[in-house]
Formats: sequence, C-alpha cells, structure tokens
Amino acid sequence: MTAEEDLRLYAGARAFDASPLPSAAVFPANGEEVQKLVLWAKEAGVPLVPVSSAAPHRSPASAPSVPGAVIVDLSRMKKIHSINRRFCMAVIEPGVTYGELRPALAKEGLTINLPVAPRPGKSVIADLLEVTPRRNCLLNWNYIDPLRCTEVTWGDGQKMFTGEAGGGAPDLKKQQSQGKWQINGGGPMMLDFCRILAGSQGTTGIVTWASVKCEPIETVKKVFVLRSQDYDPVRRAVQNALKLRFSDGAFLVNGAALYRMLPDTAQLLAEADGGAAWTAVIEASGREILPEMRVAQQEEDLRGIAAAQGLVLTELTGALGETAGRELDGSGFAEGYAAGAVRLPFVTTLGKAGEFAEKLQATANQKDCGFGLGLYIQPLHQGVSAQVEVLVPELPEGESFYRTALAQIAADGGYYERPYGDAAKIQFGKDPEAARTLEKLYDIFDPARILNPGKLTKAAAAAGQGEEVQP
Repeated sequence: MTAEEDLRLYAGARAFDASPLPSAAVFPANGEEVQKLVLWAKEAGVPLVPVSSAAPHRSPASAPSVPGAVIVDLSRMKKIHSINRRFCMAVIEPGVTYGELRPALAKEGLTINLPVAPRPGKSVIADLLEVTPRRNCLLNWNYIDPLRCTEVTWGDGQKMFTGEAGGGAPDLKKQQSQGKWQINGGGPMMLDFCRILAGSQGTTGIVTWASVKCEPIETVKKVFVLRSQDYDPVRRAVQNALKLRFSDGAFLVNGAALYRMLPDTAQLLAEADGGAAWTAVIEASGREILPEMRVAQQEEDLRGIAAAQGLVLTELTGALGETAGRELDGSGFAEGYAAGAVRLPFVTTLGKAGEFAEKLQATANQKDCGFGLGLYIQPLHQGVSAQVEVLVPELPEGESFYRTALAQIAADGGYYERPYGDAAKIQFGKDPEAARTLEKLYDIFDPARILNPGKLTKAAAAAGQGEEVQP
C-alpha cells in the first residue's frame, strides 16, 4: 500500500510529536513472511515499523520517527492458535484484538486480565508488549504478566521461540501435541528474552504469536466506588485492601479522568452524589467455587477498610452497575479514552502519586491552562508501585504544560518505564549506563538498526555518549 491517503493513518500518533509519513505499508500473513521482510530490509537498509492494532493508530510506538519507513501491519494475522481451559492459556497472533479474543475465551469459560476500558480494536499482543497496566494488580507476578512465550523475528532476521517454547521443537502444533502449552515465559535456558521485547517499542524484534495467561471467567461480579474530595483517604483504603490481597481490580482517578475514561458512569455518579475530586473503582469477583460467598466476604472486609478511613463503600447496581461494567470492559469508543489527549505515563508509589498530582495541577494552574488535567493512578505488581497516567488535552496550552511536566516529573523522582519521545531522552539521560547497555543489545539483535529507528535507539545513543538529552 503506497497511497498517501492510506499512509496518513499510520502517521502523527500524538499532537505534540511530529511524525514523518511512511513510504509504504505491507501486510504479512504469517511469521515466515515477516522473517523474509526483515531479511530484505536488513540488506536494503529500509526502516520497519511494526503495527498490529486497528486504526486509528494512537500509540507513540506505532508512528515512524524517520522518513522512508515501511509499516509492517500485522492486523490481518488474526489466528487464535489454541485456547487451553485446563491450563488457562491462549496462543494468539498479533492481529487478534480485545473485541475478538474476549468472546472466544468466554466460550471456553475464560477471560483475560484487562486494562481499564480497552479499545475493542486494540491488538492484545501490542497492548501487552507496551506493558499497559492491568486492572487487577494482584495477578501481576511481574510487570509483563499475562504475556508469556512468543515467536519473534529479531532485527538481524533470526527467528526464535522465547520462553519455555524455546526449549522444544520449533513447531507450535508439535509442541502442543506433546502436551506443552507455552506456560512459562522464562527462557530458553537462563535468559528471559521476553523482557527484551516488552517495552521496546518494536525496536528489537517483531512478534508473530504469543501465549497469554488467562483466568476463569467470573460468575458473580460487583463493582464498588469510594469517593472523596481528598486523595489520601481513598489511597489508604485501596492500599490497605491490596495488602490483604482483596479486590479483583482497583484504580484511582480524578474527576477529569473519570469523565474521560468512564463518561456515562461519571455522569450518573455526579447526579447521585454531586461529584468528588477523587474516585477509587474496586471490583470483587467470584468464579467457579462458592462465588457468592467469596464476593460477600470481600464486600464485608472492603466496607470495614473504607470505614476506617471515614469513607463509604458504594456498590454500583442497576443501570449504573451495567453502565460501569460495560465501560470498564471496553466503552466501545473506536478511538479509546485517550482520543484528543496525550498520555504521559510514569511509575511511582501510591503514596507519592498524590504529591505528583498536586504539583502537576499547580503547574497547570500557573500556566493558566484552561483544561481539566486527567489523572489515572493504577496500582502495579501486587500494589507495591503505581503508574500515574497524565491525560493532557491536545490543545496549544497543553503542549507547553506537557513539556514542563516531563522535566518536572523526572526531577521529582518519577520513573518513565514506558518512555515515549522526549521522555526517553530524559530517562536515559538519568542513567547513561542503561543507555549503553541497550545499545549493546541492539548490536546483537538489530545491528543494522532497521526496527523502528529513532525511538529508544536515538535516545539511548545520545545518553550513552554523554550528550545533553533534556528536552
């Protein structure tokens, strides 16, 4: 595909970052075609940018950073290779979206740990490789869960299986016929190659299938909210619940983020209680064994935890409950909740997240920004850390705030785990040794630097050489 009108779908992922138009887009049908494409690009010196979600493409990782790039659109690779109910595993190709995987899993009595309001057209594998946080942090045994094994073609053209799949025959059907279901993500041998892929923004390899850990689908589910004008009481309640391993999903949002992420739910809540500065959404689910008893016990304990902070745990029932459940699992908006906004994610702790929120809002006020600053706080990894996602409207005054906030967050100790654009320059500038290590990995896996060049590679090179990288 070379028509300019079609190629514009792949350019300009974010308003604050310029992106050149790609030269072409190709649609491989399988891993073999991907490998041939990478080998050709390596010889010809053509940049490749992997993409797998349905349009619109809003991820900063999916837009070219250099001219002349060829988009490798994997969205037509939609095969679900297997769903294993006994081991709760699924093996899927990168074109499989949330809107396609969830009904297929439900037929087998399974579901997947979802992010908040996933876009139905979002590639599941792309979302996992981008380390998008899951709602239920208690299932985060590491930061890349539920991603496990993969088939990948590295930038040097070599294809391999990662995880325990790398220890068997290089044939997925043959492995599964032998009772191997690609469960363990570590390997082959002592290395965890998936950690090189996750968060790399397509700069190390192109994944052509992946195994995903699933969960038994809930048979009873309740959604609760905690509302407060202050952050700390809500934060303490969520933190105390997570310490006791209660909840099947929890996150915190301010008013602007709630209206953006769950707009109908936010409107109904405001009509009921007049609105609040902070809202915590908490889910409790029961599955096959004594589901009602499990949910009832969690509800009782959550009410006690909330009362200790002077809060009331409110169950969302009736039309409000149906609305909240629908929006949490995917609002149906084709462009997702971040449409018209730039997402600025960073990692800190739940306790410090409130301090960041206050400082960021103060910065917005100082700049006379005429918009509501959205703040979404998602506990991670059993609740020991949290992602703060700042939703900055794509407005002229928003860009000025965004640039200032980038440096302010880093100076205050925020960690850019998913560093896009100038955030990568800042993060690698704080740790030049990590930048040099990353360049060594590229020397191994993508020596010609053909995979999404100009993303992490450019920032890492500058930081590794000791250059000034502050925006």
